[in-house]
Amino acid sequence: MNNSKGTSLSSILNSFWNSWANADPRLVAALLICAGMLSFLPFLGGWRLIDPSDAWYAEGAREMVALGNYLTPHLNYEPWLEKPIMIFWLTCASYKLLGVNEFAARLPSALSAIALIALVFNFARKYIQQRVAIFAAMILLSSPLFCVVGHMSQTDMPLTLFVFAALSFAFDALRSGQTKDNFSWIGFYVACGLAVLTKGPIGFALPSIIVVAYILWTNQTKVDIWNAVKRLNPVIGLGITLLVAAPWFVVENIATQGAFFREFFVRQNLDRVTGHLDHVMPAWFYLPIFLGGFFPWSICLLSNFALVKKLFLRRFSLSPRTQLITFCLMASGIIICTFAGIPSKLPTYILPAWPFLAISAAGVLDLMQKLKVKRPLLVSTIIVQIGALGALGFLLYFANKVSPAFVPIVCGAAVMFLAFLPATIFAKCNLLSRGIASLTIVSVIGCAVLVPFSLKTYSRVYQKGQYRLVDYAKQANLDLAVFGRYSPGYLFYYHKPIPMIHYYEKAVQYVIDHKQCAFIAKADRIPLLTRVGFSVQVLKREGNWCLLMVSNN
Repeated sequence: MNNSKGTSLSSILNSFWNSWANADPRLVAALLICAGMLSFLPFLGGWRLIDPSDAWYAEGAREMVALGNYLTPHLNYEPWLEKPIMIFWLTCASYKLLGVNEFAARLPSALSAIALIALVFNFARKYIQQRVAIFAAMILLSSPLFCVVGHMSQTDMPLTLFVFAALSFAFDALRSGQTKDNFSWIGFYVACGLAVLTKGPIGFALPSIIVVAYILWTNQTKVDIWNAVKRLNPVIGLGITLLVAAPWFVVENIATQGAFFREFFVRQNLDRVTGHLDHVMPAWFYLPIFLGGFFPWSICLLSNFALVKKLFLRRFSLSPRTQLITFCLMASGIIICTFAGIPSKLPTYILPAWPFLAISAAGVLDLMQKLKVKRPLLVSTIIVQIGALGALGFLLYFANKVSPAFVPIVCGAAVMFLAFLPATIFAKCNLLSRGIASLTIVSVIGCAVLVPFSLKTYSRVYQKGQYRLVDYAKQANLDLAVFGRYSPGYLFYYHKPIPMIHYYEKAVQYVIDHKQCAFIAKADRIPLLTRVGFSVQVLKREGNWCLLMVSNN
């Protein structure tokens, strides 16, 4: 009767976990989809659009619906030629089904994230045990950057979906024996075409670079390399990608008389690659994004660096598991390094690496468990707790300095800090599977709760007042302009064009031309307008922002 350890909660949880690891894959996929839905859908429309990234695509699609023009995206009721069409088509379809609102605007990103959870599981399950594939899906679901982007209207999540689909098809095709018996290569080129429609040339270039690098890295002879290339049918495949992507690009360029080519291909792509556009950042910019955006799994991978390196160097192994992990490590590394080498950077650009990082982390942790190597996990969990404690201290300092609204987030971070303790205890006691499971479950729940709440808090603290000014101006039927900020979110709620004026001289000229106008501006702009003799009346104030009626007497 002293066998109490065998009936402990840890053993019960372990038995429960093993039962799901051997369950019907369709049932597991359905449960993972449900987990994704619970993480992304309940609070998706719970806060107003976050300027500018969340609002660009939401407003661009809204204006397409309002104008009845489904060929060319518009912003401020002018053609907006910076992005391809896919995200706008998806958002327009969402608006048609659910109406124009924040939930519908963000739904394409959320559904793409949920689909990625299922695809990661199904792809990984082909080459590694089901329990590891489950871990991979849950690791992705518990990654902060992935969860944040899944709650916003952006191109990055659909792009990640199509890039991952393309590369999973390519890996399947390369693993097949005969091209005629396998049609995965077709899926590769179709998904690349959809990625191009989502983000442009990078949607084809990135998967192609990864596939070529993988072929060169894992084949020993020229004959092997040539046979691998033949499995992908590159000539026919390129035609498939063009068939999917090219029609809209051609028609759009004709419709805009070449303006689309100049704006998108030259300015938005060539100038961005050469560093002549905005968001220029140093090469190390993505290091903190990786550490925080893939937390806590970034720490787990780094603490197991020796094992990661060993797996990557086993490039000629015939083991499906090793080949998969090598492929995923190479894919994630190339994606991050490619964007690190481009001068223009934003945190979300490297999101396509996340599904491959999730599979890599799951495979490495599983192998570590099999080898009974506890030190990396123990080190990881301790570092995770130190990191959570540091984040707690930072949030506490930040909350005291900015707004009491952040206090609940601080409390949530404190709970997360305490919830990581069982993983450390399990690792210390050599219960590695329990430690990994504990770390995973806590991270999934933490992201599902803290990410939407943090976004809602940010919106309430920094933008809710500004949107109140827009609502007031709309109800008063004022001819509104903005002085000092580019705010596409204002357009989403105002439903009319709003001049966005950045420079003082242009603001003065605008008042002179219109005699009287309403401005949304910060309070420190008032002296700039009064010193030239304008009459300035504050109609409404929200924090540092004011709705002004400016007259040229």
